[in-house]
Amino acid sequence: MAELNLIQAEEKARQLFAAEIAGHLGESVIELGFRIRAVEMALLAEFQKGKIAGTIHTCIGQELSPAIISEYLNKHDFLTSNHRCHGHFIAKTKNWKGLVLEILGSRHGVCRGVGSSQHLYAEGFLSNGPQGSLLPVGTGISNWMKSNNSDGIAISFIGEGTLGEGITHEAMNMAAVTRSPQLFVCENNYYSQSTKQSESVSGEILKKPAAFGIRHFSCNIWELEQMDLTIKEALDYVRETKLPGFLLIQCYRIMAHSKGDDDRELLEIETFSALDPLSQLMKSSPPHKRQYEEILGEVKEFIEQHSTIENLQLSEYAISILPTKFESLVHPSSNSKIRTVEAIRNSLESVTEEGGFLIGEDICDPYGGAFKATRGISSKFPDSVLNSPISEAALVGFAIGRALMGQDVIAEIMFGDFITYAFDQIVSNASKFYHVYGIHSGIPLIIRVPSGGHRGYGPTHSQSIEKHLLGIDNILVLAISSLADPGIQYKSALKLKVPTIAIENKIGYSRMLFQNGNSLVFERSSDGLGVLVIKSRICLPQISIITYGELARDVVDQLVALEAEFGVNIEVLCLLQLHPIPLELLLQRDLGALTIVAEEGSQAFGLGAEIGSLLLERSRNPVIFRRVSAEPFPIASNRSLEEQLLANISKIVNVIKAEIRNVK
Repeated sequence: MAELNLIQAEEKARQLFAAEIAGHLGESVIELGFRIRAVEMALLAEFQKGKIAGTIHTCIGQELSPAIISEYLNKHDFLTSNHRCHGHFIAKTKNWKGLVLEILGSRHGVCRGVGSSQHLYAEGFLSNGPQGSLLPVGTGISNWMKSNNSDGIAISFIGEGTLGEGITHEAMNMAAVTRSPQLFVCENNYYSQSTKQSESVSGEILKKPAAFGIRHFSCNIWELEQMDLTIKEALDYVRETKLPGFLLIQCYRIMAHSKGDDDRELLEIETFSALDPLSQLMKSSPPHKRQYEEILGEVKEFIEQHSTIENLQLSEYAISILPTKFESLVHPSSNSKIRTVEAIRNSLESVTEEGGFLIGEDICDPYGGAFKATRGISSKFPDSVLNSPISEAALVGFAIGRALMGQDVIAEIMFGDFITYAFDQIVSNASKFYHVYGIHSGIPLIIRVPSGGHRGYGPTHSQSIEKHLLGIDNILVLAISSLADPGIQYKSALKLKVPTIAIENKIGYSRMLFQNGNSLVFERSSDGLGVLVIKSRICLPQISIITYGELARDVVDQLVALEAEFGVNIEVLCLLQLHPIPLELLLQRDLGALTIVAEEGSQAFGLGAEIGSLLLERSRNPVIFRRVSAEPFPIASNRSLEEQLLANISKIVNVIKAEIRNVK
């Protein structure tokens, strides 16, 4: 066992007496430590009775870490935590009753009984289960506080096992380069669940933050006077310098990782149990023993009083925050005579001018982003545009953190292919905050992802992987097209305050926004969401083509020629949002006898399959349904081969040719 073996533990146990413990700790810290332990012991008892669902991860033996830290917090400080979060939550909020009700499953719990043991939210506190997931969120929160001259800082708790997660190092680097006031607190209890530290963490822990230039501090839970001084020093440093810090607290978890799954040596557990300061205090000081027993009795009585749990009802919980209802379609005004990338830039500049924030790799001047969508903005608003390290997960987590504080945030992923790095931040955090934590203020966040091929960039820079982003609960997915000004979509998404992914097809950047010249009929919702309908005349279509992005633009550019070639009426339904599918608008229309869904990505389990199944279930008119998509292979950089692999207008024409007799 690293740094502290059993011989050292036994020696310290002989030296540490109750009087010393009480002398080094204030009564408020002792009471808080006892409170945390009593709550967890009572909850363990309820779990053994089968009255708690799932599992609980207790911090028994580690309570003094959050208890002492709480002495130096102010009301603006924000704590992020992990699966072992009860002590941190009680230390920050003091709301132990709300925590107990939450874990019991009550609608009166802090998260209405939805989050239970691991997923907690309160003012200034956030926790979840995935290791290290909230670290970059904490960085974004602390950076927002610094930008707004708050005296608050972020304190982000991890266990030493989380040092194995890449996001931990991304977050430390992000905090360092953005000079954000975030204290990373590593509670080293020497075990990653059941795996010893020596088998899961390589190298010296304190050299890891040092590699990022982060000042580090170290203490242990058995030398209380030094621990108190070190915690205060670490918090003061971060608060005064507005820079990140790293605090290592050596401790030992007396109880199992969760429930009863414990295979550590009994002698080891007994030795550290004897060393535990709170246990010694109860053993050697009758007044403190009575104090703990009284607190434990109070907690048990509270649980007994709430033995009948009032549950949250499905109708109260299952409330969609995504746009599924749309205004009537109207004839939109013509587009400005500018390129699509200029329209995007104008929208982003408007967001920053109104107090928003932009983050991404290489988005500041003079580069202005890989596709120049942010060129010039950082020169006008230097405090509102941030060049991120090459850390997609960290930059999205950072963006979530600032958006969580109520700021409009737009994050750019340089190539949409790389959004896979940030998948956990989208799924574990952004998509869950509203329902699991009951954060009804919303998260005004847009993640821009330049996607698609036709530019010869090759297999990892040309993918259309939007099907992997569709269907994620509470995530709005927009499809940007040069047929319509994207600024309207962005404005509407930020107004909705829902986490949003915007798919921007790369070939559209250099195209002029579509200039109609009154030759075609355009209809769309005034909010720019839902569907954009394009046809050559007001009549029922014989062929409906449902598509999006620049593939839709390609079809519209040839719409009149296609109608002349085949002698049929064709309408194009350009999806402005891919999730949720604007089914209401599709079903309101009399679709053509031949309905084609053309998607940029590969076909299997994709958008076309979903739309086809929905139309089959709900459409009032039978249709011949066909799909067009990219081939299910990596995109080649060879331009000829690339064109054959990707979805294109030729493939749509081939489908029409094959079905034209059935249409007529």
